[in-house]
Amino acid sequence: MNKVLALGVSSLLLLGAASQASASFEANHWTMSVYDAANDKEMGIDLGLIADLSAQNVTLKSGLSFTGFDFTASTSGIGIFTDMSNPTAWYHEGYFATSNNSGTASISGTFANAQAFTSAEGSVRTYGYAANDGNNDGVALIAASFANSYLSYFNVSTNGGYAGLQMVAGQEAEFPTAGGYVDMYIYQFATDATYTPVQVGDSYQAIIRLYDTGSIILNPTATSEVPVPGAVWLLGSGLAGLIGIRRRKNS
Repeated sequence: MNKVLALGVSSLLLLGAASQASASFEANHWTMSVYDAANDKEMGIDLGLIADLSAQNVTLKSGLSFTGFDFTASTSGIGIFTDMSNPTAWYHEGYFATSNNSGTASISGTFANAQAFTSAEGSVRTYGYAANDGNNDGVALIAASFANSYLSYFNVSTNGGYAGLQMVAGQEAEFPTAGGYVDMYIYQFATDATYTPVQVGDSYQAIIRLYDTGSIILNPTATSEVPVPGAVWLLGSGLAGLIGIRRRKNS
């Protein structure tokens, strides 16, 4: 009887743990949007929580397929955003990306824009992507013309929820047609009662690279070093020891 009771309790605990598992496109998760307006396609990609923006060669996502997307046209683009604001405290904080690696003079510097960013981010991430990620794998496919798409909120602003904080003319990154990847430069904004805009010459916080092979890497280095497994080091030290013993015997 005690064993049965114990099994029952264990099962309930497991169910409870499963119910608390992280869902996709949660608040504070980094989100990448890739759209093709000409073919009315948009993909939302949950990049998870990025705790360390200085980490190198971190794979955020892999195995993505962009079948049906045409990235050769000017009607395609990429965006990255996250929001960590506390609107009840009148505090807005978040990150956005452009293809410009030395700041930009095109980002408006008003508190109202920071509020608009918070509203737009929540609409796209929650109602555009999370609601359409049926298998909770962090990838959502929607129509670019959908009311809660990135294109609608962050680019053409049909919902009036953007007001120029992130992507503007000449700043948006296009998907690579040559070279095999595109880099997005991450900038941070934070505000209480006032807002200081990102300006020309400002330093970016990180690089997020999207490869046309379907991988997304945080801060890729020029040449990625392949880690050597511990077993190889052990084998090498063992061989070195044997060589040393042999040399001592011969001497």
